[in-house]
Amino acid sequence: MEISEDEHVIYFSDSSTLFYRREFMALLLSGDKTDRLMKHDKSTKEVTVLISNLAFANGVALSKVGSFLAVAETTTCKILRLWPWGFRFALLHFGHLGF
Repeated sequence: MEISEDEHVIYFSDSSTLFYRREFMALLLSGDKTDRLMKHDKSTKEVTVLISNLAFANGVALSKVGSFLAVAETTTCKILRLWPWGFRFALLHFGHLGF
């Protein structure tokens, strides 16, 4: 979960729509891609799905200056970087984590 600097928007992910968090090993082994990155606007009380079909989304971070959002996709060992353009986010970069 990440909160914008002005504290009006909360970004968060859910790990799966099929598995509970405690079932993370089954989630990883199944290849489930039902995770979502969402934002909650505190002023309108609306939740918006920014991106879906993620593979075990497990971490969200807003850049220091708020210019992009990073999301960890655990199953694929990727970091997704999204830049806000208006009311939508555009997925422009994949980065593989080196192991």
